[in-house]
Amino acid sequence: MQAARDLRAFRYDRSDAFVLPTRGEGWGLPIVEAMSMGLPTIATNFSGPTAYLTEKTGYPVRYTLNADGTAEPDLVDLRLKMRSVFRDRERAAEVGRVGQAFIKEHYSAEAVAATAVSRLATLALKKESAAAAAAVAAAADIGVIDRPARAHMPTAGRGGDQRRHRGKRRRHTAG
Repeated sequence: MQAARDLRAFRYDRSDAFVLPTRGEGWGLPIVEAMSMGLPTIATNFSGPTAYLTEKTGYPVRYTLNADGTAEPDLVDLRLKMRSVFRDRERAAEVGRVGQAFIKEHYSAEAVAATAVSRLATLALKKESAAAAAAVAAAADIGVIDRPARAHMPTAGRGGDQRRHRGKRRRHTAG
């Protein structure tokens, strides 16, 4: 696994740009990997990559939509973007740095963990979910987040869980 990562990093490190004209990507992991390495990235501006590929962070390629719902990259726009990266390497390097910073800020392991924990904390507060509260507590234990104030976090056997059981106990004891 580590060898595969090293090989990918080596390939990206030895590249001037990353180009992936595609008809559709779910998330576009190779695009994100290239951007995280600081490469000027040229890819079809369709589907998953629209979450992170902009004129500031890369070189999104225009497309037309096919009847089957896939994108057809605009080859003229693709050529123009490739020539732009080749001719203005200084600007391309700056776009690569901006893309790298964006990926690090929004999609690094730390950023994704913080987002997940924040959403779990929101669920714990809104739903009073013991499972979400336990996940937030576990994240705090390993240092991903600061430990939340106890008053705001339900724990197993408290909050919503207890209320659900309380109603059941009343039914059993009332009869």
